[in-house]
Amino acid sequence: MIFGIIVLTTLVLHLQLKKDTETVINDAEEIDRLHKKLQILGKSPISTNCTKQFPQSIIIGVMKGGTEAFSTFLALHPRVAMQFAMLSTKFFTNQNYQMGFDWYRDQMPCSTEEQITVEKAPQYFPTPLAAKRIYEFNPKMQLILLVRKPIDRAVSHYLQQKDANPQRLSGETFETNILDASGNINPKNVFIQQSSYITILKEWLQYFKLEQILIIDGDDFRSDAVRELAKTETFLNIQPYINHDLFQYNTERKIYCIKSSKQNEDLCLPSGKGRQHPDIDPVIYEKLVNYFQPLNKQFMDTVGQTFDWE
Repeated sequence: MIFGIIVLTTLVLHLQLKKDTETVINDAEEIDRLHKKLQILGKSPISTNCTKQFPQSIIIGVMKGGTEAFSTFLALHPRVAMQFAMLSTKFFTNQNYQMGFDWYRDQMPCSTEEQITVEKAPQYFPTPLAAKRIYEFNPKMQLILLVRKPIDRAVSHYLQQKDANPQRLSGETFETNILDASGNINPKNVFIQQSSYITILKEWLQYFKLEQILIIDGDDFRSDAVRELAKTETFLNIQPYINHDLFQYNTERKIYCIKSSKQNEDLCLPSGKGRQHPDIDPVIYEKLVNYFQPLNKQFMDTVGQTFDWE
């Protein structure tokens, strides 16, 4: 099987030389996953006919919406050059914008003339400044937004942050974290704020037309990745390629993984993905449902899509 995908080992070595940046992968499990991926893709020879290009499409979010799996699977397409070996550049936020556009282009994977360069940066969606900067950079940019049930996204985001910084959230539960002093849902809480999709989307629609934004249901993607990726192929105007033969379902983790050429082996996302969610206090859950219900309706009315979030 021939894959027109950028050589991952080259990118890993390149990144190791950039230890002063925050885009370096230092997670042994992630490095191992990249090597396994390279093996599955057939250890493609290093291409000398590729150049660094600015992205023509950006996966802008949402955080904890499935962007890691989505970008990994989309990158199997021969026409897509994706940043396998990098975390988000966070360029259009305040974090790395001062590095300049030459630096930004240098973070992209090498791509051929036939390929579309795609960046995955879920930190962009909740950052209004990113919308303005991306529009000024390329007003024709194609944007991809994965969304999922807002309550589930908020819980997943909380669990991720708790794992990353247990001391900061020590002694707090999800419920106590999202409530204000009066016991109501705190709209300024970061986990709640980033699940209020319509509030954030309005900022992006000040710059981009709705038809420039492909909105993918992350819950549908989890159950049928190929169907949602087919929508993406159409959106990016690239020929259909990704099919069920590339994947197999991991019954233990209940997720789709890339099928390996080796029997009884597959390539799944790191174990930190797909965390088991704790049960939410029923009273707090009801408050969450009531809080998000009008926001969800407004979001669905705006984008012209229906999501099973009740």
